[in-house]
Amino acid sequence: MPITIVRRTALTFAAAVAVALSGVASPAHAQTEALACVEEGNVWLHVEHDDVITGACATEFATVTEAMATTGLAPDQGSFYLTVDGVTAVDPQWWSLWTAPVVNGALGEWEFAQVGAQDLEPEPGQVVGWRLLADYNEPQEA
Repeated sequence: MPITIVRRTALTFAAAVAVALSGVASPAHAQTEALACVEEGNVWLHVEHDDVITGACATEFATVTEAMATTGLAPDQGSFYLTVDGVTAVDPQWWSLWTAPVVNGALGEWEFAQVGAQDLEPEPGQVVGWRLLADYNEPQEA
């Protein structure tokens, strides 16, 4: 996730953009939705591609694959996803997978997932992030 975005505000920003795109009333409602998701012990799915940020609350999340399918963000694609939220990575692009804790209503540090979506078992109250990266041959920062 871009280093210029303050990590602790990313969840609020993602929720605000998701609400703006979906036509829901206000950014305050978006923040409430995202925070309510994780505070209820669910998993917030954060998706970034180009200049678009979306998100969804997963109430079923034994694996990230299950969370993605039950929210409608993407069907099961195994461990490595080519299409997320209707956007397909075109070589050399790739969908990177990240996790971050939420502590006292603030988003913690992003960590690159060490396993694929099929094997990643998110914790209740956690954020899972998908970011479309331009080139798998170049190093990336969270």
